[in-house]
Amino acid sequence: MNNQGIIITLNKIIKFLVIFLSLSIFLFALGFFLWRNYFASEKIFFTADYPLEIMSGEEITIKLNYDNQTKRTLYEAEIVLELPENSFDNDWSPLKIIRIPLGDIEEGEKGEKEVSLRILGKNQENKNILTYLSWKASGFKVPFKKEKIINITFSQPIVSLDLLTPKKILPQIPFNLEIAFQNNLDKEIYGLELKINLPEEYEILNSQPEIDNFQKIFLKKLSSKEKRKITLRGIIKGEIYQIYPFSTEIGLNRGEFISLEKKEGEIPLGPSPLSIDISLENEDDNAIFHLGDEISYIISYQNRAETALSDVIVRAHLDTEETKLLDFSSLSTDGYFDLKTKTITWNAGNHPSLKVLKPNQKDEVRFQIKLKDNFP
Repeated sequence: MNNQGIIITLNKIIKFLVIFLSLSIFLFALGFFLWRNYFASEKIFFTADYPLEIMSGEEITIKLNYDNQTKRTLYEAEIVLELPENSFDNDWSPLKIIRIPLGDIEEGEKGEKEVSLRILGKNQENKNILTYLSWKASGFKVPFKKEKIINITFSQPIVSLDLLTPKKILPQIPFNLEIAFQNNLDKEIYGLELKINLPEEYEILNSQPEIDNFQKIFLKKLSSKEKRKITLRGIIKGEIYQIYPFSTEIGLNRGEFISLEKKEGEIPLGPSPLSIDISLENEDDNAIFHLGDEISYIISYQNRAETALSDVIVRAHLDTEETKLLDFSSLSTDGYFDLKTKTITWNAGNHPSLKVLKPNQKDEVRFQIKLKDNFP
């Protein structure tokens, strides 16, 4: 290669370096200019004033403040709030995102916007709201933004709910379910709905107050701090040693049901508290009887529960194939006998000890009856 060729190549390299350095300086200057005028966080202020702890479902207000201390205009500015799950406006319409257009924010301009909303959450749960101030710079299509995380902790719900159930229930023994709820706000709540879910085996005997539909109970108004209670009394007609679920839920009826709180419980069904045994008086199980003989029966029972049983009823059903040999006209007993159903019933009216049967207390009832003189 001659000297002229070497000189041309060096000139090209020098020109490339000059262009590269000039472009780098321009880009650096442009970046510094944008950072100084649009990106510098110390020049654009965005803050949020909000409650740190709230009741689940209460109306809250968030104040959002912005202040443009740059030397340029922030174009097409807006405040955006990205909300957590189960967020609503004040009329309980669902919300996912809130946008507040601000237009152009001029140099030195400041302002404040308020947002009112409701959020549902569990006790001591934390939820975050991501909010940011967004704007565009002159000549740029992509927006810039400054973020703020709003962290909120939940305490009790606006309507608290409680379900009181016994630890254990016994077959055919009535027990109480108690559902209590309270308005925790300082103002009325309208349009509440209470749901009670009961197992199929549960039979309601009565309630206080009287209720027609237990699945949906509409509450027109619950006054400030008002407490209410519903008591159900019923029995379980199911298999022993099974666990039966109960639940209740309170919420708002706004076309769709919005749950405010739910409580669940399970109750095991234990064995019968009464042990019962039938024997023959002064006879063993292999005794032989003849036509016309009188047979004396003893029905022994004992309360095996840890609590007293009241108004105990003992029944002997004699309508079987074997009892067709009995002469019911000869029946002798202090119980009540129903000839149609061939059933003897003892209760507190004819056997006073059945009024209250204390824990581990034993007792018995008796009846005598003859065999028929002739078998058909």
